[in-house]
Amino acid sequence: MKHFNLTLLLLLLIASSSFAIKPITSDSVFCISSVATFSDSTSGGKWYSGTTAVATIDSTKGLFTGISAGTVTITYAVGASYITKTVTVQPNPVPIIGTTNVCVGSTTILSDTIVGGKWGSNNNSIATIDSITGVVSGVKEGTSIITYTQTGKCYDTIIIMVHKLGGTIYYGGELCLDEMSEFYESESGGIWSSANTAIAILGSTLYGEGINVKGMAIGNDTINYTVTNICGIGTATYPFEVHEAGSCWGGIVVTGLQPDGLKVYPNPVTTSLTISSADMITSVTITNLIGQTVYCNYYHNEEVQVDVADLPRGVYFIKINGTEIRKFVKQ
Repeated sequence: MKHFNLTLLLLLLIASSSFAIKPITSDSVFCISSVATFSDSTSGGKWYSGTTAVATIDSTKGLFTGISAGTVTITYAVGASYITKTVTVQPNPVPIIGTTNVCVGSTTILSDTIVGGKWGSNNNSIATIDSITGVVSGVKEGTSIITYTQTGKCYDTIIIMVHKLGGTIYYGGELCLDEMSEFYESESGGIWSSANTAIAILGSTLYGEGINVKGMAIGNDTINYTVTNICGIGTATYPFEVHEAGSCWGGIVVTGLQPDGLKVYPNPVTTSLTISSADMITSVTITNLIGQTVYCNYYHNEEVQVDVADLPRGVYFIKINGTEIRKFVKQ
């Protein structure tokens, strides 16, 4: 009878320490160097990795780290009970292969040595890509981020720049007699010229592909920019008018009073741009040289600060209250 009681007690202890554990909560596919937290609604357990060469996991926090490509069994144990989950660690994609420049209306092919993934573009209005073949088509001038994603979640990216024959000229504002205005180009390495030097002449070059132009006489002229790029030799043109002296202010033609005390500083700028005015500032829009809006916000103040720290280096145009245009350089 004594032996029977001891056996019964042992069976009761084993039964009390073994129970069903809820399923492990986590993704099933990871990349090398990926870090994730595994969890389970059953508390008080410990985590174990079946193959630490593939992935490790912190025994108490459940912090998972992918080490190398392969599969690994993760175990969560509470007392005598446990549950497992098999996960896959994928190899990270190797760098995407192919040219990063394409012309409007032309194509180029991207590839990756790891097959079976899918391609995508973050801006189909600039460049599209066939999800299977990796054929990139240039739609319009600009840049697009192309992504190659393996089956699962590991991916790599590459920036594609779409060019246009001759590029595009951007005008910094209206030009008046005996004053300067600024012209910029989306393509580098070209040559500026004025079609009628009696109306306007070229001045000093500016940061990036820019040029100052001086109004010499009232009338119409055309600024040309000839450049050789991957699309060939082309010339971009920009017709404009030189207005009477004193009628231009801040890049626009005005017929009434000039806006009072509008300041944009510092210029060049590295982190924060300050805009102040005696009038209320209601909106601020920033565009790059190819006309893309990179910042837009609404205000109700006479002085505002705009964070430009994350903008790439280059020349930008800032429009204040929908009309006042200024140029600034981000360093």
